[in-house]
Amino acid sequence: MSIANMLTIARIALMPLYLLLLCRSGVESNSYLWASLIVFFIVAISDALDGYLARRFNEVTSFGAILDPIGDKLILWSSFIVFAYYGRVPTWLAALVIGKDFLVVCGGIALFALKCDYSPKPNVWGKSSAAINFFLVISTLTSIGFGLFEHPTSARFFWGYWLIAGLLTIISGVSYAVIGAGRVKQRARSI
Repeated sequence: MSIANMLTIARIALMPLYLLLLCRSGVESNSYLWASLIVFFIVAISDALDGYLARRFNEVTSFGAILDPIGDKLILWSSFIVFAYYGRVPTWLAALVIGKDFLVVCGGIALFALKCDYSPKPNVWGKSSAAINFFLVISTLTSIGFGLFEHPTSARFFWGYWLIAGLLTIISGVSYAVIGAGRVKQRARSI
């Protein structure tokens, strides 16, 4: 097994610890919140590192190509669900992020079932959406930790941030839907 795949598995294995710490914190400034932020940083760094190592040492595998995005989804989904539960992000944003990912996965399964030429590769919109959502989790945890989340300036900042994250999530979902529809049309012409 490659080092990149081992890092991906380790990252996924850290999920229960991250979720436990985040829930125990009540998403309030305390030692559990700071510990969850540290675990999130470790997960984020290992996410970047496993991709780099896989490309650098030519160890890109189908296993890693499937498992890596699952790890990303798990950390983002759990963060957004907990944040929405505690009122730290709007429910509509959590639903949008999770719903888009769910529809993209369902679309990929449908394309596979239809025997379409489909290799799931992230595009610039998907990467941008994922990056802003990862940064949103870090910003939320950090601002709560420093007691800045409730400040009026922070509230305006976060509302703007949520709107941008929501817009990028929608654009990303639409871009994947367009790609998927193109693959279905391409398959229909080849029959």
